[in-house]
Amino acid sequence: MPILRSSHIPKQPDSAANARSRPAPVSRTSAAWTGLWAAAVLLLAFIVFLLSNTGTVRISFAGMHGDLPLAVALLIALVTGILITLIMGTARITQVRRQTRRRRADDQAGLRPADRPHDDQPRLNGRPTGTEASSGHAHHR
Repeated sequence: MPILRSSHIPKQPDSAANARSRPAPVSRTSAAWTGLWAAAVLLLAFIVFLLSNTGTVRISFAGMHGDLPLAVALLIALVTGILITLIMGTARITQVRRQTRRRRADDQAGLRPADRPHDDQPRLNGRPTGTEASSGHAHHR
């Protein structure tokens, strides 16, 4: 039985093949364009949401009473949730940055991980203070 051979296909230079297989780099302009489209879609959804929820609802909170359009009440709840999330996230980021700064200071001071003080120990200028610094452990009574 004869073996079928494929016809010889000329090989393309590597640079041309790589140029076609690599995606175009993301530029600031393309990211802004994508962001604008996303914002336009969200704005359209927001407008549809407002027009769909025009009914009035009675709201009672902390001894206050009032009537609001449903869309406004839901948006107030949404914004409140976003603010709580931002506050908690900011607190966590601040905590992690403080821990990172302390670990860098300990590394520069030559402290080994076992000799590092706990994060609840007092520090002066980023360095541990008192006798706890020598043992690396706090003595709680």
